[in-house]
Amino acid sequence: MKPETDYAEKINEISKQFLCVYPLNNFNWQNIFNIFLPEDVQELLLNKTVNSELVLKYPIQIKYQKLFLKYILDKLESLQAASEIDLEESTIHDDLYRTAAW
Repeated sequence: MKPETDYAEKINEISKQFLCVYPLNNFNWQNIFNIFLPEDVQELLLNKTVNSELVLKYPIQIKYQKLFLKYILDKLESLQAASEIDLEESTIHDDLYRTAAW
């Protein structure tokens, strides 16, 4: 089973909240940050949120998108720093940094 399959339902819930511009401090993150997210799961999260076709068709305020990405980056970086796994296994997807640099 692909790792992203394990996260698909959680990411769909996060995507719904993001697309509804739900306040980030009230987000239900579905305990997705209990472990470091593999790169393919990070990519799925990006594709279902900031890179979604719906966001292109119905733009969401850039400030909100940046705050969303910053939250994710902060979580992943803190998990990466606290992690005892090999750095290669805890890579933060490059697109997270590129997208957050708007």
